[in-house]
Amino acid sequence: MAIEGKIMKFKLNNQDLTLLKSLLEKLNINSMKVNRGKIKLYKHVLAKINEYAEDEKEVLKASVLINDDGSFKKNKDDTIQLKEGKTYEQVN
Repeated sequence: MAIEGKIMKFKLNNQDLTLLKSLLEKLNINSMKVNRGKIKLYKHVLAKINEYAEDEKEVLKASVLINDDGSFKKNKDDTIQLKEGKTYEQVN
């Protein structure tokens, strides 16, 4: 059954976006029309993943030390260096 001109909406948690991306990559679709829909959804998922990553960086900036180049400072054991008084439990 084809529904023309309708927009489908659904909600996902941010952590489910990478799972959906992976699923879309593995889907093998032969119909050109259906494949176009898959590609449109895939582009929206990628945009949301990038938006989520940027939001995570903004939240982390309040709790971690930043280098002059804008990257996060790291400890000797290659973990992100937190600001004074912050713990990894608080950041997560």
